[in-house]
Amino acid sequence: MTETFKIFPLDLVIFVVFVLTVISVGLIKSKGEGKDTESYFLAGRGLKWWLIGVSLIAANISNRTHTKYKLMTIENN
Repeated sequence: MTETFKIFPLDLVIFVVFVLTVISVGLIKSKGEGKDTESYFLAGRGLKWWLIGVSLIAANISNRTHTKYKLMTIENN
């Protein structure tokens, strides 16, 4: 059974609206923010410790999962 992938006009509309919304929110939220490297890399030192911890754990889990599945693929051919 061969399935074909079709993109309908509604799919494109939803995708374009989503992308434009993300870009708009980013531009609106970035107005008035500092333009130096500390503001960019450290978020102006305004993040809570628990939020930074959750972000680090999520990034670590994501990296381990990616590496694990890659290794499993190599080991099992």
